[in-house]
Amino acid sequence: MLEVFQFINPLQLESLESEQKMIKILSKFDTKVCYKYIPLLNLKTYAKIADKLTTTSQFSDPNYLMQLAFQMSIDHEAIAIQGRKVARIFLRTLQSAVITQHCVYSESLITEIANTLGVDVNNFLHERQLAKTKQRLTQNQRLALEFAITNTPCVVVLDTKKEYAYVMEHFDRDALLSFVEAHHQHLPYSLQRTLHAIDG
Repeated sequence: MLEVFQFINPLQLESLESEQKMIKILSKFDTKVCYKYIPLLNLKTYAKIADKLTTTSQFSDPNYLMQLAFQMSIDHEAIAIQGRKVARIFLRTLQSAVITQHCVYSESLITEIANTLGVDVNNFLHERQLAKTKQRLTQNQRLALEFAITNTPCVVVLDTKKEYAYVMEHFDRDALLSFVEAHHQHLPYSLQRTLHAIDG
């Protein structure tokens, strides 16, 4: 089985696009894959995107951006208790609202999205206040350090036998196919065929 870790920036358009592309790719897999989103909370990352979001003063401050991304990441972790798939959909919907529709992040926005997805909102609002939810987020940051991830979007493919870990710092179809070529002896033929058949 393969494990796929996608390191993202919740406020980065490129991350949102890479998430959508990865979902498309994984939907075509006919082999078992464990897939996990990991928002990366790195101040340097937010300094790089501050001037791309908006000209308003609040969004030009990397510290504010990181605080906002932290809260969005906490929301993601809090909903993940009710299922990782719904948590990924929630985060992508929230990202789209904030990044492309320029919605103001607020409790009313997140509860509206949660309601739309059929999430238990009371449970979600309770979970986002708990220390253990923040601890899970901290554990994910340690994983980013373990893989030496400093930029987003980034994808790490790891086999469950720990025979290899492949890091794609600039995730795209070509990088994924390079991974297949480099590790074809470890991958099921059906997976190789699936990846080669994916449109860019």
